[in-house]
Amino acid sequence: MKVNLGCAKKCAGYVCVDIRGGEGIVKADVYDWLMANHGNCEEIKSKNLLEHLPNPAVFLELCHQSLKQGGRFELITDNAEFIPFYFPFWIRHTGIGAHSLNAYALDHCDSIHYMIFTKMHLKNLLKLAGFEKINVRRITLGSRLLARCSKT
Repeated sequence: MKVNLGCAKKCAGYVCVDIRGGEGIVKADVYDWLMANHGNCEEIKSKNLLEHLPNPAVFLELCHQSLKQGGRFELITDNAEFIPFYFPFWIRHTGIGAHSLNAYALDHCDSIHYMIFTKMHLKNLLKLAGFEKINVRRITLGSRLLARCSKT
């Protein structure tokens, strides 16, 4: 099974899971869904979700446990090294000011940012969760981090 967690816009070929649900989307808390699907996934993708979760370490551990041996995990999250996230104003639909003002979160899916990660922090969390062959790089002009890793 291929799974897309938290970004229900790209569901073709994937089981999409999002707390808000929608047409063709499994409405569920990602923690609960992962706990019910240990060892069932060959691929898990998650885009712009990790920074909104209250316990990212548990989420990553559950993703690892839900993958079959040889399974792949791909994650996109905000990059803590991207200075415009901290500007004391926000510009709608850009992410500028996303980590400095609650107004951004309230206008953006009513979803606050709990945490933000550097490449090093994300690598450390993925390693702690049990992932191997970890590759983390900056994308989207440096505003995001893309992590790819596997369960071997």
